[in-house]
Amino acid sequence: MILPERAGSVPDTEQAELPEYILDLGYVVPGDIHTHMVKITNTGHFPASFRVDGYVLYNTGFSVCLECVKRLPSCESKTFEVCFDPQSANLRLGKADVLLPIKKCYRGELQIQICQSSQRLQPLRTPKDDNSPNSLLLPPCAPGEKLTDEAQGRGIKMKVDVVDPPGKVVKLGNVCIGQTVKKMVTVANKSAAPLTFKLRVTSTVPELQEAGVLCLKPSKDLKLKGRGDTCKVEVTFSPKRRMQPFSGEVLLECRGLVRSLCVVRGSCQGSLVSLDQDQLSFGAVVQQSYTCRRVVMRNAGDTRVRFMWDTESFKPDFSISPTKGYISPGMDVPLVVTFRPSKLSQAVQYEGLRCFIQGSEALRLTLAGSCVEAPGPKETLTFSCHVRERQSQTILLSNPSSEAWTLQPIIEGKYWKGPEFIHLEARQKEKVYQVTYRPLTMSSENKKHQGSIFFPLPDGTGLRYHLEGTAEAPRCSGAISRQVPCRKCHTELIPVSNWLHRPQRFLVIIDMLKPENLESSSVLQGCSYMDVPSSAKKDYQLTFLSYKEGVFRAKVTFLNETTGEYLFHMVTFKAVASGPMGTVQMSTAVRQRVSSSVKVDNPLPVPVTFDINCKVPDVSVPQHFTVPAQSKADLVLEYQPLQTGESSGQLVLQSSNLGSLFYTLQLKATWSRPEKPVYFRTRLGSRQTITTKIRHFAQQKTEYLVQTDCADFQTAKSISAAPASAGGSDLSVEVTFEPCHLGEAKATLQLSSALGGQNVFRKATAFQYAVKHPGFTVRAPEVLRAKSSTTITVSFAGGPAPVTSRLVVSCPGGSWIYHLRGLPSPRK
Repeated sequence: MILPERAGSVPDTEQAELPEYILDLGYVVPGDIHTHMVKITNTGHFPASFRVDGYVLYNTGFSVCLECVKRLPSCESKTFEVCFDPQSANLRLGKADVLLPIKKCYRGELQIQICQSSQRLQPLRTPKDDNSPNSLLLPPCAPGEKLTDEAQGRGIKMKVDVVDPPGKVVKLGNVCIGQTVKKMVTVANKSAAPLTFKLRVTSTVPELQEAGVLCLKPSKDLKLKGRGDTCKVEVTFSPKRRMQPFSGEVLLECRGLVRSLCVVRGSCQGSLVSLDQDQLSFGAVVQQSYTCRRVVMRNAGDTRVRFMWDTESFKPDFSISPTKGYISPGMDVPLVVTFRPSKLSQAVQYEGLRCFIQGSEALRLTLAGSCVEAPGPKETLTFSCHVRERQSQTILLSNPSSEAWTLQPIIEGKYWKGPEFIHLEARQKEKVYQVTYRPLTMSSENKKHQGSIFFPLPDGTGLRYHLEGTAEAPRCSGAISRQVPCRKCHTELIPVSNWLHRPQRFLVIIDMLKPENLESSSVLQGCSYMDVPSSAKKDYQLTFLSYKEGVFRAKVTFLNETTGEYLFHMVTFKAVASGPMGTVQMSTAVRQRVSSSVKVDNPLPVPVTFDINCKVPDVSVPQHFTVPAQSKADLVLEYQPLQTGESSGQLVLQSSNLGSLFYTLQLKATWSRPEKPVYFRTRLGSRQTITTKIRHFAQQKTEYLVQTDCADFQTAKSISAAPASAGGSDLSVEVTFEPCHLGEAKATLQLSSALGGQNVFRKATAFQYAVKHPGFTVRAPEVLRAKSSTTITVSFAGGPAPVTSRLVVSCPGGSWIYHLRGLPSPRK
């Protein structure tokens, strides 16, 4: 009900003409209670007060719950409840109605006729009394009577508009699946009276009809005051699947009236992925062979999405490629499904294999086929080689189809290998495929290596070849030849390869081939076992030592005692003469004896006798020398030079057990000290002869030249000496002293085996020759080279009588005097 505002000016106490309403509660069964809510709204500009006279309802079955309402603000409402309980008043069957007055503070009344004959609430006109303009006249009416006079007042037009967004269009945009977009709409009530209404969205798009996709909040009734009151309405868009651009209306419902409030527009981008076929049949396929079928995945949607097949569900008979990836809008992805049956079966069927699509439901694929037994071998390929070596053979393949083939052979037998794939172009003939046999173990005559190779063809058939191999004993892994000096220990590194992928322990066997039995003077040995890591190479240390020259040849075998497999190397060592065992240096004066010694080692367990050879005549050594077992002994050498100077030589020791060894001799002979002086004493004009003994050591007959440096001493010009004994022999020399003046005279007696003069100096020396008598002339070089000899030629011109004189040869180191005597020439 609306309390109408009065036309014209409004006094302090508002006056109004109030209509009359009929409230029909319909049919009520005794024992039931019917209720109805009545709302009273103040449509004036000023507050209004009113009250309900509830006493008129006593014992009528009707009751209201409304106290006095004071100063109800403009456009505000007050609600009260009208209740009808016929049993409480013991009413008879039939109609029951009553007139309920509602009195305002300015003495006007709003009358409600409550009855059971009308289905609606309608206003009744209240006549106006001209004499009482401020009062309402309530004409009497019978129960159930409906006044038909027109009520005075004015109608109000409902004005509800969308303030925001402008244009009354809510743009939700292009949203992805799973995203949520919220837009706010501002609704304003521009009517003069308050309104209660509800909003809802309507659209013909089926996807928008799903719960939670397009929602308005609040979803309950909205109450807006009149004259511009606003509220916020939230539009929520949360799509669950792809949607083309759509348009929907937001409708306003108020008191049975429905009108369009605004338009909602949007779309949802998403994927629309599908397979061109969801079932594949492969037919019959030979065991271990395969065949392929293609299926195309298409994306008719708007976004790029990721796909991934459940590959585990394809195993063990099927596979698909690619298993995962991305597919863009408008793109086709070809998929290859391979059927490779693992066992014989008449029916192989996999249903509902899933492909997960990002943001969408999974795709499903059903596969079916059968597996039949493979055909027998086409032919047998025979191989033969040494163990751990290789042999290859070829197989010719052809592709009669119009499509290229990529075959993946299946090789059985651990000693055969080949390329993992082979590609054959369409209609290609006799393409070569190479199979390689590399045995790691030796085969026996009755047990050869067996294998097979199967070529699965894309048409579901296949080709099988039988493989048979013979592995012979291994070849020599390497030959080693070395020259090693005697008595020098040599270590040879022999490379040993482990051909297995696990560690191996080898027993090392050394077989002497030459000589068959190794003497105690030679050693060829190494460790008895060696361990080699898997697939690795390691060096074995073989030690060789020989005390005498010779050639030694052996076979070194590395045997795996568990498997019986082995490898071997041939080694040859040539023991050659070693260098000098050492150098012996000796120095002494001529005719003086000096000795030295060398240590000789005997490592053998038996005594060893050496034959000694030394070609230096001034060195004395024993002819034989014995060294006790496993010990060392000193060999003594004696050096007694007869001439000054430096020389060298070798001392050689020879043994049947220890071979030969030699030492280098470096010898040096210096001038000896003078012998004991010989004293002469005689008178002037007399002579004295004394025989002096000089010890000589020459081992052969020697002619000595005798010289003195004083004319008072005279000797024979030369003396012949027989070969000396081992310890030396005495040589007698007669010296005559015949002085020519009083006093003391000294001279040096020199015996030399060299003819002519001898330069005993170590460098070139200038000599001077002086003769007092002019009858004598001297011819000789003025300078002599070091350690060189020359002949001095003395000529005598002759004369009537004998002539005596002296020749003096002098140099910075000394002088020599020669007595000259010239005889007259014989007469003719």
